[in-house]
Amino acid sequence: MMKRILPLLMLIGLIVTSGCIGQTPTQSQPGTNGVVITDFSPDATSIMAGETVNLNLEAQNVGGAKATNVNGNMYGVTFGSGEFDWTRTQGEQIFNIANQLLPPEEGVSGEISPPYIWVLRAPTGIKSDTTYSFDVRVEYTYSTDVTGILTFASESYWNSLSKSEKDALVSKAGVSQMTQTGGPISVTLYAGQKQRPFVIYSGVNEYPMRVTINNVGSGEPKDVINLVSAKASTGMSIQCTIPENGIRLSRGKTANFPCTLRLDNANIMNKQDFTVGFSFSYVWRVDSSTDITVKKPLT
Repeated sequence: MMKRILPLLMLIGLIVTSGCIGQTPTQSQPGTNGVVITDFSPDATSIMAGETVNLNLEAQNVGGAKATNVNGNMYGVTFGSGEFDWTRTQGEQIFNIANQLLPPEEGVSGEISPPYIWVLRAPTGIKSDTTYSFDVRVEYTYSTDVTGILTFASESYWNSLSKSEKDALVSKAGVSQMTQTGGPISVTLYAGQKQRPFVIYSGVNEYPMRVTINNVGSGEPKDVINLVSAKASTGMSIQCTIPENGIRLSRGKTANFPCTLRLDNANIMNKQDFTVGFSFSYVWRVDSSTDITVKKPLT
């Protein structure tokens, strides 16, 4: 099966200088997490066999987008009716934390989930003090948007510049970032070459762009990263080659895919800036664990 080509219309444009859209030192850096587990702990870390303990979970959205479908799964110990099993009298192993958690606003922290509380009874049949590890995984749906500026220049304008003017254009132009949603992934857009801008030459109307996605937070994606849309200036279209099995972070860390920018009309005067943007959605998951020591029954 051939790689599928994802055609996406863009909303503004013309030729690209070298560079990339990424986080720049002069701009505020987006947060590097979406939803984080702020508390997963028991009300007592050491209890007697057969004693009851409460286990509490809370999560908070610290990123730049709304989190939806925030769900959890608690595991790590055996629940049942046997003397060596834990008994769960409140709370589920698979559960909903919140339908949505809103992101932070200026001066206001991100939304915190209502506490999810389990009431657990320790095993009764253990013969020695035993430490049990409880694990929880929180999954949520999130999005990341990145926008940037592409600088385009005509061949005649480029050729009219002195060396110092060309150097100044190359140093300041390129693909520069305007905004990026804070979250667990960072998106970088590369266009052109590193030494000079793309210049619109006669008969050339296609230019390459590469998109790189990096895991910059805790956790990992549950499955693929979905490219929802790509937008840029009127007069340009884009085709992105998405891998057959989707956009997947290699070893949970990074992914790349190429795009081709195509000009509808290469006639521009001198140089001009245009906006380009990509939107992604994904399901992210984060883990936490805590221990409870159960002391053997007194004899």
